[in-house]
Amino acid sequence: YPKFLEKTNYARKGIELISRGELLNDKQLGAISEKTPELSDLIFSLNDELHSRKLEELRNPMYHIRYIDDDLRGRHVFDGIMENYDSTLVVMDFWATWCMPCRLAHEQSKELRESYKDRVQFVYVTGETSGEETWRQMVSEIKGEHYYLTDEQWKGLCKHLKINSIPSYLLIGRDGEVKKRFTGFPGVDVMRGAL
Repeated sequence: YPKFLEKTNYARKGIELISRGELLNDKQLGAISEKTPELSDLIFSLNDELHSRKLEELRNPMYHIRYIDDDLRGRHVFDGIMENYDSTLVVMDFWATWCMPCRLAHEQSKELRESYKDRVQFVYVTGETSGEETWRQMVSEIKGEHYYLTDEQWKGLCKHLKINSIPSYLLIGRDGEVKKRFTGFPGVDVMRGAL
């Protein structure tokens, strides 16, 4: 049993790195292949998939998929997201792929995102109720930065921020504090005025 744990430790570490968006190098892949050959196909496949996603993001600089640590919960999820936007005005959009008002708001606010692209960071947050493949296809059309949270992270973040329905929007000041919130899309003019 201890030898099994020691062997699978390589695979576990590899999966952790990939889930954080870090590609494994040849040395790491070689160690996994040597120590846990029964898991190497799976890990090679996950690594290849991550590599393809990163290439796609480079080809489409209009949107970015960002990752946070799977261990973060509640307030720490918010902090994990916001650490990427120090001294930046942020619009945080809580949405889901199946939410038609969310999707309609994305369409209506294209011009708003374009006109504020140099002054405001648009951040989109969803959880596991959105199918990941559908989400990946949809975000390529939505200019901004995108987070796909685990169900537990989503629920904890929504509880912490008192988000009770979607779409919901937070305007977060350069100091990292929530300045304004909207439940439902308030319209482009209202959002522009708030910004």
